[in-house]
Amino acid sequence: MLDLNVNITNMSKRSLFLIVFIFYIYVTIIQCNELPLCYNQPAESCPLQNKCKCVKTGDSALFCCQVQSNEDLIKNFECSGAKLSTITALHIYNMTADNFNFGKFSPELSRLISFSITNSYINRLLGRLEYMHQITCLNLSNNAFGTEWQDPLALENLKMLAMLDFSNVNISSLPTIKSQVPMFWLDVSNNVKIHCASLLDLMERSRNAKYKLYFKKYNETFCMSSLSFHWFNSTEKVALNQVEIINKLYEDCPLNCSCKWHGIEMVQETKTLHTVEVDCSNKQLSSLPENIWLLTNHIHIPDYNEILCSNMQYKVKVIDLDQKLVCIKKADWTHYMYYVIAAELSVLLLLIGKVSYDYWVFKTAGYLPWPASKMPKLPCDWIFE
Repeated sequence: MLDLNVNITNMSKRSLFLIVFIFYIYVTIIQCNELPLCYNQPAESCPLQNKCKCVKTGDSALFCCQVQSNEDLIKNFECSGAKLSTITALHIYNMTADNFNFGKFSPELSRLISFSITNSYINRLLGRLEYMHQITCLNLSNNAFGTEWQDPLALENLKMLAMLDFSNVNISSLPTIKSQVPMFWLDVSNNVKIHCASLLDLMERSRNAKYKLYFKKYNETFCMSSLSFHWFNSTEKVALNQVEIINKLYEDCPLNCSCKWHGIEMVQETKTLHTVEVDCSNKQLSSLPENIWLLTNHIHIPDYNEILCSNMQYKVKVIDLDQKLVCIKKADWTHYMYYVIAAELSVLLLLIGKVSYDYWVFKTAGYLPWPASKMPKLPCDWIFE
């Protein structure tokens, strides 16, 4: 009977383990591959003007319309009758305020998973989301922000953030993202001011954090690149696929060198040309890096044969660089010892030759040459007499 109970217990443990394993696979593989969706409500769901501006749309969802400040929002939280500690989804619609301070959000909203502010005008974005560690979806689309982020680290505590929507807004740079999810989705489509440098910075962070970065509405995503040439400055709208090429150039930057992207040149009916500066100076290099460029990647560089070095005496093509001209090894003091030894050997051979010549003259003529005869006698001269 005891053995039967033990077997049943072992089977229960194995079954429990199998269920947990299947659930883990579902969460990590299936759910992580799905695009996270934010909680959003249509304008028709806004409460009447003469009543509370916030209304519960479910057991754990709250919808607020036309609030005018942080204080006004908190007041309407209270009149809605919602218990903030149970709210997991919040949508703020058509807010008009001088500023919105993330830091003034109530700690009671710590269970918030989806947070949306849409179709609003907010002049300044202040503070940090301190208590919203569980937020997986943040929607800030269709807004007019008066200024940039006052605190670029406003979202740094959102380690579980998997979806960030900045579509149809007018900001030029993204706040710092420190998400730790395996897959991160970003929507910056129809954003007329976002700088390419901000997207490149996010791409670099995703490489270091080892999470995959995906763009929603890929073909509708562009960024702005400031180009500086000799006689004019211009701003160009760059497609996302070109930004990914730039990111690839950074990934392929030679080891121990620094790469700086300057801009692009887009001419009709020709390939897009990227201007990249590769700086390997003052790196104590004894040889040129293998991937400094150019025959290997000349397919991607239409004018590779026209890239010249400006700091040489004569204009030299980078592709024809001689390592002896650009890689100079630092002199080592031990190198001079060879010259000292050679000089000592030369003096020794000269002395041997002089002594041999004097001995030959003495044997044949019976006297020493003038320099040798004028030298004072030494105690050992009797050996030769």
